[in-house]
Amino acid sequence: MKTANPSHKIGHSLAVATLCFVLGFGAAHFARARDGGVHAEKILMTSQSVVGEVIRYPHSALHPQGKRAEITAQVITLKPGDKTPWHSHPMPTFGYIIEGEIEVDYGSKGQKTFRQGDALMEAMARVHQGRNVSDKPVRVLAVSIGEQGQPTAVRATAAQPKN
Repeated sequence: MKTANPSHKIGHSLAVATLCFVLGFGAAHFARARDGGVHAEKILMTSQSVVGEVIRYPHSALHPQGKRAEITAQVITLKPGDKTPWHSHPMPTFGYIIEGEIEVDYGSKGQKTFRQGDALMEAMARVHQGRNVSDKPVRVLAVSIGEQGQPTAVRATAAQPKN
């Protein structure tokens, strides 16, 4: 019969304690660390969309019996002069303009122009249309936070909905 080595238990406990420290307290410090070449720059923190809607998640994604949550990240590219169809998003969608300039028409909420480096939470229930207003391609990183099987955008039924 093998007996436990007490120094092994102490070593294991020390390793676990160190790991907890690094993952707990150390993680917060890591985000602020600059001397090690790591720098975290917050580009967006909000609880509202660009048109003032309160950010909400799909109802079924919040329930254990509902569909599983799903995050979709995609880069959308529009050539100069191209525009998206009129559409809405059934879920929170984060956007980051990688390059170029895009003008988004939010109907009665007006138009907004976003340029390279801008970050936003896109409108959800508000139908809108984006148009590349620059002379070079516009590339937008769009990260949608929804549920499995749910489309990230829904085309509007009318050419230019009034909302």
